[in-house]
Amino acid sequence: MATTNWDVSCWNVAQATGNRRSGSAPDRDTAVRELITAGRAIARDESGVSVNEVVQLRLGNEIATVHGFDDPDLPDDELRRRIEAGIEAQKERTRLLNTPPTAPQATGPTMSTTQPSSVTGQWARIATWIQANLPSATVNGAEREEIHRTAEATGITWPEEFSTLFTHINGFSRENWLRLLPVHELFDLDRVVQERQLELDVWGEFDEEMGEPATAAGDPAGTYLPQFLPFAGLDGNLLFVDTRPGPFHGCITEFDKVGADDAGPRWASLSAMLADLAHSLETGTPFDQHWTPAVVAGELNWQFQP
Repeated sequence: MATTNWDVSCWNVAQATGNRRSGSAPDRDTAVRELITAGRAIARDESGVSVNEVVQLRLGNEIATVHGFDDPDLPDDELRRRIEAGIEAQKERTRLLNTPPTAPQATGPTMSTTQPSSVTGQWARIATWIQANLPSATVNGAEREEIHRTAEATGITWPEEFSTLFTHINGFSRENWLRLLPVHELFDLDRVVQERQLELDVWGEFDEEMGEPATAAGDPAGTYLPQFLPFAGLDGNLLFVDTRPGPFHGCITEFDKVGADDAGPRWASLSAMLADLAHSLETGTPFDQHWTPAVVAGELNWQFQP
């Protein structure tokens, strides 16, 4: 007699541990009921306090990420609806993943020749890989209202790709840190504002000696400009989106604490960078020319290849 296997897991943020339960049921409907019961149990601790609002689940060969298992007032019928919706969303991500990409085309003087596409489509590929290879990882985006408030705090108009990125991922907490990029840490919205202002304050002390910086996106400015939006960094080295006007509006450049932006754009856009990252994770080929991904002891590591 055919059975339906199920599995549900979530990350306990406070204790930095994973919670997981699994089982087998005589049919899919029973499996969903058992999964909901188990998911509610692991999403709250013995005192009834939420440990995580998000769980990852597997129902037979179907997978999904679902919010709300920690809410005791949420009816089972609504959780069932969210499970089915999450499964359908995952199927769409898989469809996008299996759609043959168009051949990369050069877009100009960037280190990568990958062309812009869709942040949502490329992030779906990355999220699928994370769920399959790092099941304890928790990926949360920000609400549109929060993104809008943060954009207003910077005083400049954010490119749509930049805003969209944060709907999918709003950084990683220290309790749930994931080294998604080889040498840069993804920022949350607060870090975007903090790091941008820090660089403006530091480099503003030298601007009077440098004259007028270049005004076109992608052209080295030799200093940190208000139009630069950082989204990742480590030890004073940043990746930023260049919002200056021109053909390379929205390109990605590294800002070095010594050489500033002299190296020029690396990617034509955020979606192009995410496409390269997704391809590297899926195939094990180098990202950004030199960094090869590997999952070791349940963690993503990057190995430098000369």
